[in-house]
This record gives sequence, structure tokens and C-alpha cells, in this order.
Amino acid sequence: MKLDIKRLFGGGNSDNTAVLERETQDETVNSGAASASKQKSEDFIEDNKEFCVRFLESVLKAMNEICEVEADYAADGNTYSAVIFGGDTGKIIGRRGENLDALRYLTKVSLNRRNEGRESVRVELDIEGYARRQREAIELQVKKAVDKVLKSDASADLEPMCAYDRRHAHEAVNGYKNVKSMSVGNGNTRRVRIVKQ
Repeated sequence: MKLDIKRLFGGGNSDNTAVLERETQDETVNSGAASASKQKSEDFIEDNKEFCVRFLESVLKAMNEICEVEADYAADGNTYSAVIFGGDTGKIIGRRGENLDALRYLTKVSLNRRNEGRESVRVELDIEGYARRQREAIELQVKKAVDKVLKSDASADLEPMCAYDRRHAHEAVNGYKNVKSMSVGNGNTRRVRIVKQ
């Protein structure tokens, strides 16, 4: 949808004789546009949250899992987070979290495709605290590896992990001084390597 600037601001008249009057009108139009934009943004976020819930519930239903899904939005990270309740937790999580990661990825791709032309969003997905525990485990692995690197000057590799978990590992490494991280390996053996700077 293309915004008609001239129509929005009263035809784009360039007459400078009533500057004060136009400034007052502009302030009214701008504050009205800002509140309309805020409402539109809130509606957009709610629509996306509902889309996440419907999408995940339909995919889970196709897996023969009847679950309830709740979604939320965090503006600071432009992230939609969804939590799954019910179902066979082990089946939904999968081996080493592969199914949960695939569900998260499919939801992210579908949501970003739905919102094509807008800023890309992130999606986080959890069931029974699995993702939170996984993040905590990754942070602990990173801490141990950083300690090893700083003491020995040798590099340290974390265990192979999916792209989503590697991103968390890289973010955790960024919290330490004098070390940096990179991804190495291919496919299922791709992992995070931590080296001294």
C-alpha cells in the first residue's frame, strides 16, 4: 500500500502566508498519524502472534499432537516467542532438539514470508522450559571453553549444534573479553570455535 503524502498533508500547498496555521494543522495530522500508526503496529503484532499460534497448532496437529500454544512479542529484539503446552514432549523436542528447532525455523520462515517487505523477525520456541535449559547449558559450555582458552592460549571447540544454538553460543562469547568465536565444520558437525584475540 502506497502512502499518498499530498493527500495526507492537505494537497501539498506551498503557500507560505499561513505558516502558523499549517504548523498547527501539521501537528494535529502528525499526532493523529502517530496514534493511527501505533494502533496499526499493535494490530500488526497481534495478527502475527495469532498467526504463530495457528501455524504451530496446525503443524503439531499434522504430527498427531494436540497442543495449546501461546505467543508473545518483545520489541527490543523484534522477537516473537511461543510456548507449547501439552503433547508428547520428547517427540516435539526430538533428538538433540532437532524437531523443536525445525518447528521454530518453519514458524520464522512462514512469519517472515507473510510479512515480506518488513524488517525480518526472530522466533523463539519452547516447551516445558527445554529451550531455556538449553541456553543455560550453552552458556555453561561457553564459560568452561573461555576459561580453557584464556589459560592455555589454545582454541576450544564446543559440541556440534544447530544454527540457532550456535547463535546463542556466539552471543555468550561476546560477553567475554579477549576471546572471539567462529563457526567451523559442515552439516551436523558444524560447531563454535573459541579463540584468544
